[in-house]
Amino acid sequence: MSSGRRHDPARAAGARSVTHHAGHDTIHQLAEQVAARLGVPVHRCFLDGAQPLLHAALDAATDDAEVVLVPCHVPPDRYLDTWIRRAVAHRRQTSGRVVPIAVTAPLAAQPALIDAVIEAVTGGHAALGGSSGPFRSPAWSQITRHRRHVLVCRGPRCTAYGANDVAAALTGRRLRAPNSLSVGVGASR
Repeated sequence: MSSGRRHDPARAAGARSVTHHAGHDTIHQLAEQVAARLGVPVHRCFLDGAQPLLHAALDAATDDAEVVLVPCHVPPDRYLDTWIRRAVAHRRQTSGRVVPIAVTAPLAAQPALIDAVIEAVTGGHAALGGSSGPFRSPAWSQITRHRRHVLVCRGPRCTAYGANDVAAALTGRRLRAPNSLSVGVGASR
């Protein structure tokens, strides 16, 4: 029986925000490479603290699409699994759209990941050598002087309600006000 929906679902590679830009770049590259191999669009998205948001990826899906979410996190993260489901339920309630959405097992639970690790271990290696920088530095424990300290929640619930925009605006102001320090924080588990 056919539901009248496309057989090629829209795919989204979802992750939690990462603290380093290379992590964001990795998710973007992964989505591009998967899209190239599959020949279908793959949207990259983040549950919290980074752009583009999962909500934006869901909004980009057409009404005749079926969305498949792939949680891209190693190790498995129950927090991400739980909040993906909550974010999808919230989006369904607020958008009024009925787009079928499915979720795969997390990337860390995919059998092909074991094969990839085995290939890495048995493949070529680069010797680790040279001198490194210090492992400790007193500067890493010194917080710059500031008059204001602003904490901005960047968890999935706050992000869904515009925390990224607030954080960006505050960061822009902080750059113009040298005596302020802003820190992004997430929801506790």
